[in-house]
Amino acid sequence: MMTRHVLLPGLCASLLALAATAACDGGRGPGDGDGEQSPVSVDDVFDIDALLVEDDDPTAGAITIGDPASLLAQGRQKARETIGQIRSVLRRIKGAIENRDPDISGETEDGRPYGVWARTVDGVDMRLLAIRQAEGRVRYLVLGKPEGADRSDFVRLMTGVFLQGDEDSPRRGGGRLHINLGHISELTGGDVATGSLHVLFATGQEGAIGRRVFYRNMTRHDDVEGTPARNHGFDFIHKPGVGGRIRAIAIGDLIERDGIELLGLRVRWAHGVGGRADAVLARVSPRPVEVLRRAHECFDADGLRAAYADDDATNDDVDGIDEGDVDAPSACGGFERDDIDLALDENGHDADPELDDMLDASGANDIDEDDAENVDDIDA
Repeated sequence: MMTRHVLLPGLCASLLALAATAACDGGRGPGDGDGEQSPVSVDDVFDIDALLVEDDDPTAGAITIGDPASLLAQGRQKARETIGQIRSVLRRIKGAIENRDPDISGETEDGRPYGVWARTVDGVDMRLLAIRQAEGRVRYLVLGKPEGADRSDFVRLMTGVFLQGDEDSPRRGGGRLHINLGHISELTGGDVATGSLHVLFATGQEGAIGRRVFYRNMTRHDDVEGTPARNHGFDFIHKPGVGGRIRAIAIGDLIERDGIELLGLRVRWAHGVGGRADAVLARVSPRPVEVLRRAHECFDADGLRAAYADDDATNDDVDGIDEGDVDAPSACGGFERDDIDLALDENGHDADPELDDMLDASGANDIDEDDAENVDDIDA
């Protein structure tokens, strides 16, 4: 059952009811100043498309030299699944905004500009509330309910903080968003049962888009009974027209044996050149952790396997399994071997140092979990 959202008294009920007035009773109209006091507008909403971009290299899945690279396919599939779950919320926000200024705008009693967007998108009544905390810093609350349902049926879909970029690209910058997967799956029929998705992003750096995703306390409807809720992470750097990197951790009942497994993937590629993928499969529950298999794969500019090797002795007699030289950078897009040591953080996350630098520069790493979850500013 969904947890119903209590209507926020500080911005009063007209924010959600979208009354004809431009501001709440007792509030003030839109500010006329610059910077911190300027009215909230579409420029205060992060560039949604930048978070939904996927790479355009070819990929599929197979097992022999010259066939589509399978580890590359697994990494890219993980990226698509994760971005798809982010998209379930963000495309509705995009539909509600439609590149226009808010339906209601004004100032709170203590003088902070706010804006509210509202639309019905794919059967979901959406409300995006944005309040400027300071110049270049915006807090969000996104609510949703089934189309036509009572206002009391609104549930929280997303909270977060956005740090805007420069004047020329105000919708680019850094931020942290928290998406409620349980509420989204109930509203849209998705397959996630519980948990949240924490998205840190950096989109202001020229020529690169960085995203870091943490799954927190996630369970799925198709989990075997007794499967524990799990935490794991995903890092993705995309450099349009140049290449990119993926670091992904998948946790679940991945193979036909007792226990819970972890699949770690590191994939790097350069457009028009090729790349490589390094993977580890380990049993993580019950303890102790046991590495089951490591695998390495190189692929060419078309995403076709150029070399492959693993340490699974049971398949050594299978023709075409281990072929080529996975330690020859010339066959691997110029990239060196990159083993995963399973020294993951508490989020079950294999952090990418280049993405860390991007998130530091954007300020996203300075937004902690409690800050991204907090809506006290909206409730003030």
